[in-house]
Amino acid sequence: MKKTILALTLIASMPATAQVSEFCKSIADMAETIMEKRQDGVKMIDMLNLVKDNKLIETIVLDAYDFPKFSINENKQEMVSDFSDRWLMACIKNEA
Repeated sequence: MKKTILALTLIASMPATAQVSEFCKSIADMAETIMEKRQDGVKMIDMLNLVKDNKLIETIVLDAYDFPKFSINENKQEMVSDFSDRWLMACIKNEA
């Protein structure tokens, strides 16, 4: 436990080397919202109807529905977080 705390403290004190653009932050936020709705049981067709002319968001919606819907809140939150991180990473890599 002490080693974990020490490691986290060292990491937190290090200067950030990767700058995340506002665009990538917004993509991650959108992915998070979409997966939250997916985990809440919103139908895919309803989500697609909301994003009719935005191909990027449509792609995120379609990707979200490739993942399972969970009934346990802890699993839902983990999926939401992982999905948001997945899209953040993809965006950062695309900008590099």
